[in-house]
Amino acid sequence: MKTFLAAVLCVPLALVLGCDKKAPAPATTAQKDSALRAQIVGVWERARDFEPVGDVRELNADGSLVMHELRDPNATASAAASAPVENPLTMDHPLYKVKLRTIRRDVGSWAVENGNLILTVRLASGPPMRFSYKIEKVSSTELVLSASGTDGNKEESKFRRRG
Repeated sequence: MKTFLAAVLCVPLALVLGCDKKAPAPATTAQKDSALRAQIVGVWERARDFEPVGDVRELNADGSLVMHELRDPNATASAAASAPVENPLTMDHPLYKVKLRTIRRDVGSWAVENGNLILTVRLASGPPMRFSYKIEKVSSTELVLSASGTDGNKEESKFRRRG
């Protein structure tokens, strides 16, 4: 009898205390994109394994983008022949053990749409180019993007936070 009485008294008490609360609604795509955007803001760099080349991407909070291509100025004629870039960045290439220097800088904008990083790059001539990358992973130190080529092969790019 005591067990039955305790059960009868606890059911209304549980309802009063809020045990019938509904689970929170799942995050919308816009909320997920906003969270990804907040994590991605910053400066990211990547050293390519197959040649002494690096990339630095500045993804600013206002949606502006600055992309730097870095090369060993002594390694290739194209790097040496490029017009000098004002205030060039440098980066030490971990595999080739050389200091890379900015040979090209492009500007544009960026956004996150449906879990994809969208880069719109303004070129000196012609229409802007739009690139879309699937965001595979983002943490405080690493950003992994993937894109499918025209041949259907998936290529991953791993960036680390600069700083």
